Amino acid sequence: MELNDIFSKVFELLGRSGTFSEDLFQEGLYTSLGIINLLISLVIVLSYYFFINKPNYNSIKHWFFFLIGNFALCLVIGYLYPKSVFTGLDLEYQFIEYLVFALKSGLIATFMFIIWSYIFKWFKSHCQGTPKLFGKF
Repeated sequence: MELNDIFSKVFELLGRSGTFSEDLFQEGLYTSLGIINLLISLVIVLSYYFFINKPNYNSIKHWFFFLIGNFALCLVIGYLYPKSVFTGLDLEYQFIEYLVFALKSGLIATFMFIIWSYIFKWFKSHCQGTPKLFGKF
């Protein structure tokens, strides 16, 4: 199974939009955007837990700021990247299709951010308590 198949299934869990989804698949945009989301989420989580590892940042509020920043960055990339590729190929789609896909991209990046957070929060002492979304964890 190729990466494009894997990432297309992940993105299409949140819905499929006909020819727009087919063109995303044909151009390999699922793979590139999936990897971009993974890496952006990883870099932001690492920056929170390793570079900004201060006791006064050990709160859910600061963690949510980073989460929202991750969502916003991946939302913008999820809108602009397919739009620029499809414009270069003379494929025209409505604004709403790009927006829905960008929202999917942002939601997937949010999920990746949460997963990365639970992996890396145990490595540094100051921000170990953030987030506590599931009781002690």
